[in-house]
Amino acid sequence: MVHAAYAVYVWTIVPDSLTDEEKDQARQTYESARVPETQSGKSVKQLISRFNPFALLGPKTANTSGNPLRHGRKDRSLALLVLVLALGLSGEVSNLISFRVSGIDLT
Repeated sequence: MVHAAYAVYVWTIVPDSLTDEEKDQARQTYESARVPETQSGKSVKQLISRFNPFALLGPKTANTSGNPLRHGRKDRSLALLVLVLALGLSGEVSNLISFRVSGIDLT
């Protein structure tokens, strides 16, 4: 019941963040950025574009010196964190698989 009341609240009371002109402009930008499908199905550019959200994990330029004339250094902390977590997860999975294969009961 609470979910339905919240949905009605969002649909009726909360205003749109974009005007109609901004929505039309966003639609046109989206349509112009779309790549037409090739004869083999999807183009390579469309397949690669699936990984664009992972660009957030890459290094960012951060100006830590406070001097606007100096170039910022690359902040690789998030990329290193992702690498460490991936290595740790792969180690855990490989241990679990080796225990399963060897027949060791973990319970």
